Amino acid sequence: MNPAWRKAIAGFEVLGGVVGAVGVVASLGPHSAPAALVLGVALVVAYLVAALAGVLLWRGARAGRILSAAVFLVQLPRVWSVPVTCGVWFGPDISPTVIARPDGFRGVVFDLRLFPFAVVATGSPGAPTGLGVSAVSCVALWHLLGRGRRPVAASHGPAGDEPAGDEPAAGISDAVAAFREARRAIQRAKGPPEPAAAPDRDP
Repeated sequence: MNPAWRKAIAGFEVLGGVVGAVGVVASLGPHSAPAALVLGVALVVAYLVAALAGVLLWRGARAGRILSAAVFLVQLPRVWSVPVTCGVWFGPDISPTVIARPDGFRGVVFDLRLFPFAVVATGSPGAPTGLGVSAVSCVALWHLLGRGRRPVAASHGPAGDEPAGDEPAAGISDAVAAFREARRAIQRAKGPPEPAAAPDRDP
């Protein structure tokens, strides 16, 4: 994974996770309903998990990449409907959404959010019906799942952007090829084998 992308995604998670958790805590008043408290605690945990994933990813831990992929999978869908409306934003994001509103509008809208945000609701009369995806999550998952990796030949050596152990299979193949080439060079240096002397035979 490109180090620049890894650190950008990690920073996004850490900043968004901390800001989101603080925002949820600040929005919960002392007289909040029990359901709101339960939802608030769940959102705080989700934001803190995102921050933890960012820290691990920044350090290059494999667990950080796995946890970060889970975080962005949670952020990926945007569901709008009367029975269920849900979406979680861990930071700035834009979501292309196919939507139909009660006022007759049908089309694609781009939902822009500049700060962490979450909406979870059921039974919302007058809510639009729509389905969207997080553009930021799509980009992050592309890199976290290794789809944005450079070709192996370009990612090795002093100019590569991956650590030496990131492609173990390719490293083993290179070592085997080098060993075989060295063995052939040694054989060429020795020259052709001398013919064996015929054994003496008594007449």
